This record gives sequence, C-alpha cells and structure tokens, in this order.
Amino acid sequence: ITGTIAGLLITLVFTFLFLFNKERYESFFLKLYKDEEPAKVKTIVNKITTVAQKYLTGRVMSILTLATLYSIGLLIVGIKNAVLLAGIAALLTVVP
Repeated sequence: ITGTIAGLLITLVFTFLFLFNKERYESFFLKLYKDEEPAKVKTIVNKITTVAQKYLTGRVMSILTLATLYSIGLLIVGIKNAVLLAGIAALLTVVP
C-alpha cells in the first residue's frame, strides 16, 4: 500500500513540476521539432498544459470530495481513525 501511495504522490508531484516549469519543456519541444512551425508547437504545448491542469484540478477535487464523504460515513458508523482511513481510501481511488 505504501509503495502504491508513494508512486501516486510522485506522479502528481512530477505532473505539477512539469506544469510549473512549462517554459523549459516548451523550449525542449521547439528544439525537438525544429522542422515544424514554432507557433504550431507552442499551441500544442499550451493545449497539453491546459488539459493537464484541468485533470489535476478535477482529480484533487474528486479526492477531497470522496475523503469528506468517506469521513462522514465512517464517523457515523463509529469507526476509530475514520479520517485517516477515509483519506487513504480517497487516495486509492486514483488507481483504476
């Protein structure tokens, strides 16, 4: 379980860092596709960035919503450490 959670967190961190350093990988793709029109490459990179940002935002909202609902349900049932279990269960929903 720890390996799975660590892998998921590392994936999210790398995705965030790629979005944060967009200029660096944009210049990489411009060098990689130097035969193509630079405006076209920049447009595609911007579209990819937008999709990735929306995906991360949606994933975080989904995890927070599920964690809240799981917490409420487990607290109603009376399980000890309900919030911790709810958080772990919500994080594991990333795995298909």
